[in-house]
Amino acid sequence: MTNFGRLGLGLAWAIAALAGAAAVNAADYPERPVKIIVPFTPGGGVDVMTRILAQKLAPALGHAVVVENKPGAGGAIAAEAVAKSAADGHTLFATTNAIMTINTALYKDLRYDPRRDFAPVTLFANLVVGLVVNPDLGVKNVADLVALAKSKPGGLSGGSPNIGSVTHLSLALLNKMAGVNIVHIPYPGGPRVMAAVVSGELQMAFSDIVPVLPLAKAGKVLVIGVIGGQRAATAPDVPTMEEAGLKGFELSAWSAIFAPAGTPAEIIARLNREIRSVLAEPDIKKRLIALGGEPIGGSPEELGERLRRELPLWTALVRGAGAKVE
Repeated sequence: MTNFGRLGLGLAWAIAALAGAAAVNAADYPERPVKIIVPFTPGGGVDVMTRILAQKLAPALGHAVVVENKPGAGGAIAAEAVAKSAADGHTLFATTNAIMTINTALYKDLRYDPRRDFAPVTLFANLVVGLVVNPDLGVKNVADLVALAKSKPGGLSGGSPNIGSVTHLSLALLNKMAGVNIVHIPYPGGPRVMAAVVSGELQMAFSDIVPVLPLAKAGKVLVIGVIGGQRAATAPDVPTMEEAGLKGFELSAWSAIFAPAGTPAEIIARLNREIRSVLAEPDIKKRLIALGGEPIGGSPEELGERLRRELPLWTALVRGAGAKVE
């Protein structure tokens, strides 16, 4: 046998060995506790929902599933940590579409690429965001709000907790589609935004629905619309923005589970199957809905396609709103 023949045979053996090792690793997965990194502080909606998932996922995987919080830099710290982790299924990312789509246009020097550095596992939950107004404003629906805003150009203000957030860009899309100019004012945190709407300092805001519902029940705010393609289970009487007359208002907020790019397909399939099984449990559905998350599930391909489809939409909104974070 020539030297080239020996080299070729050696390469074939090496490739076969690597393939065999990958198959064995996938069959033995997981070999140790699985870590899910969350890009938010403990106690928030996505964090609590992830902990509910982790608790149920552990028995199915046969190992502990630990949640680790890595907040900061708009989620970039957590995303970078996951992207640099070993692609063996032992580090996962519970994140939102803001971090996987909006950040690419919002941050100049982002050190991760949502499509290159991550393997989709499954959609987790739709996150319900409502359009909230102060009752003294005298509007009862979205059409009333638009009419008032048109009669007072620049005279109404709406707030959000972060520049470039889903709530900020929802306001930007409302302005664009309705042809109005409701002035955006950033606030340090969601609770401050709602306090400003209640006091009348702000006339309206888009907000996570769960902390708003007690205020609405007490008559301190009105919820006149929700973003997304369907009504919220927590507020079934509130119309979607499309139902309220803004055809094409296609924004949605969602959370999903990703793994580092290169994670074996067998491991992705196992995680997808187990997570979807958890999300299908009636008790889990009830608990997640109470937290403002409506379980989705779905295949890795569906998550990848949703990410691909939404990236240009959010990029256009960020640029149209002039949003930027250095």
